[in-house]
Amino acid sequence: MKCAPHRVIRLKHMVDLAAGKGLFPLGLLLAALLCGCHTEYDYAWSEYEIAPERIAVSALPDGTAVALINDQDDAERQRLGGDWYASLRELTSAVITHLSRELDKRGATVDTGAEKVLRIAVQQQEFETGMWLVSTRMKVRVETGSGYVATFAITHRTAKADVAHGYNGAVALAVINLLNEPSIAEYLGP
Repeated sequence: MKCAPHRVIRLKHMVDLAAGKGLFPLGLLLAALLCGCHTEYDYAWSEYEIAPERIAVSALPDGTAVALINDQDDAERQRLGGDWYASLRELTSAVITHLSRELDKRGATVDTGAEKVLRIAVQQQEFETGMWLVSTRMKVRVETGSGYVATFAITHRTAKADVAHGYNGAVALAVINLLNEPSIAEYLGP
C-alpha cells in the first residue's frame, strides 16, 4: 500500500488527536479511509494455451535452433489497466517465453548462439474496459536475422474483465501471428 507523504502527516496528526480523546479506533478508520491507499500488482505471464490447429507450422526440421532476443530496452513500468503494472520489456519477455514453448513443441531448440535469430519487441500496449468486453492491444515488432521485419497489431477481446487474462491472451495471439507469418515460418524452416 502506498500513501502520499503529505496525507500521511495530516492523518498522523488526526490519529494523535483522536487517541488523546479515547477515539483511537475511530481515528484509525478515518485515516485508512482518507489515505487513498491502493495496491499495485506486477504482471506475471501465465500460459494461455494455444490450440495446435491455430498455428500453421506443426513441426520444424530436426536440428532447428533459434535465438530469441528481447529487442525492447524500455524497462519503465507502465500501468496496464486497473492496478496492474509492467514494462514493455517485461511484456516482450512474456512473448519470448511463450514463443519458446511453442517452438519447443514443434521440435526447435532455443539457443542464444543459434544462427537463426528473431528480435522481438512489444512497442505499445493498451487496455480498455467496455460495457461487455475488455480489449487488450499490443503492437509487436519482429525482425529475423535475414532482415525481414513484421509488425503485428494484436487485439485480444474477452468478457473476462481481468487485466492479466487480457494480456496473457494478447501474448498468445502475438505468438500465433508470428508463427503464421509466411516469411517467418519460411525463415525458421529448412
